Amino acid sequence: MSVWKQFCRLVESKLCRRHFGDLASKIDQCALFEFTNEQIHEAQEHRPVDLTSEEDYPIPPFPFPQMCMIGSAGCIVLESPVMDEETGILEFEMMVFVPEVSGEFFQTATCIVDSTTLNEKGEFPMKLQGIRGIWKGAYWDEEHPFSVTSDYGMNPDAMEEERRQYRKRVEEGLVTAKKKGDQRLIQECEAALVHINEVDAEAAEMIEHARELHEEVRLLEQRARETQLKEAQDAFYLGLQEVNWINFPEHFMIEVAAEQPPSKKRKSKEPRVRRLNERARHIILKKSDITKRWHKAHQGGTHAPPIPHLRRGHYKTLRAERFKEKRGKRIWVRASHVGGECVEWRDGDVLYKVL
Repeated sequence: MSVWKQFCRLVESKLCRRHFGDLASKIDQCALFEFTNEQIHEAQEHRPVDLTSEEDYPIPPFPFPQMCMIGSAGCIVLESPVMDEETGILEFEMMVFVPEVSGEFFQTATCIVDSTTLNEKGEFPMKLQGIRGIWKGAYWDEEHPFSVTSDYGMNPDAMEEERRQYRKRVEEGLVTAKKKGDQRLIQECEAALVHINEVDAEAAEMIEHARELHEEVRLLEQRARETQLKEAQDAFYLGLQEVNWINFPEHFMIEVAAEQPPSKKRKSKEPRVRRLNERARHIILKKSDITKRWHKAHQGGTHAPPIPHLRRGHYKTLRAERFKEKRGKRIWVRASHVGGECVEWRDGDVLYKVL
């Protein structure tokens, strides 16, 4: 089963809808970008627009308002950032999906980025808010990622208090029995106190052992929180690196047209995400790859028609005197096709179009 299909099924599940609402409709509107393992590695290694430089934009331009980047290891969904012009704070919404062997891992978070300063690592400070997710079919959030201590009665303080209360009840019962002169009750209470004293050391040792286990579980929960936070941060930066890599002038976005959708009608009216064969998606190619595919698609004729000159989107600093208010500002220039309206070709039943 493909990563995208697994992701769709989780988003459509009752568990996800119960805790996150209708994410299916939101995911269905995302622009899909398919990455090969080699491209993901290139995105991690190559940063054409330095995210750690105050001279460049802190965040690369998003080609679409909502983007879902799919690789063999999972999916990352990022929404185009919203910036507070006064404070320079950028806010993102993010989703991460990883199809693990032991259980699917899914989390959402809000990313807050301060674009006005750099931290000790030379990066823009970033924090995550509202982290929550699903792992192994169970829902968790950043306040209660696990409930091992409460589920298994491992709270040593509660055990210690229960032990004290039991001794207190027995002692009070003995006092009451002596006042009433109830010999049978006196014997029972005295026997209970003898038993409490006999097992006192053993009970104390058991509580201490429970305290050690409780501390181990607490540390595990803390490490789990830190792991969840780190995975979300890593996914956020990987998503930005992939968006950054898409914007590199040598790379072109190719729209792959949807194949013929299934003819059978769905019986269920519950929210659903379209599968890959039912919608357009995007891949990234270099100009040399586009040229090869263009010529291959036109091999049937006497010669391939000349391919329009492709001009990739790029940054530009406005320096002309006519730019009175925006002079000196860096802007993003959209991609264009010089010498033709579009570049597209067909390979079998699939249509490819350069955006």
